[in-house]
Amino acid sequence: MAAGIYFILNHALQLVVYKILDLELQFRPDLLEPAAHLLNEQWPRSLEARKHSIADSKTDLPVSLLPITKDKERVIGFVRIFKVANRSNAGLIESLAISPDTT
Repeated sequence: MAAGIYFILNHALQLVVYKILDLELQFRPDLLEPAAHLLNEQWPRSLEARKHSIADSKTDLPVSLLPITKDKERVIGFVRIFKVANRSNAGLIESLAISPDTT
């Protein structure tokens, strides 16, 4: 888990600074459902199918990262990163979602 400071444009296109934590999904399986709901807000799909597709997170790629609030209780984003074939130093972002309710 890594702490970081992120600059995010909110729904009103205002620049907001957040100090949040990045957490790999496999370390907090209790956050699988909130992450699936967040993705389904952008790309509707069966909740069970969504949870199944993002649950295969590893410490290596593919990895699902969850930006969460400092108190570690609320998912405010999701990103899924895959390996790029024949490029050991590259990753492909498949899904990226930031909650519109980040305040």
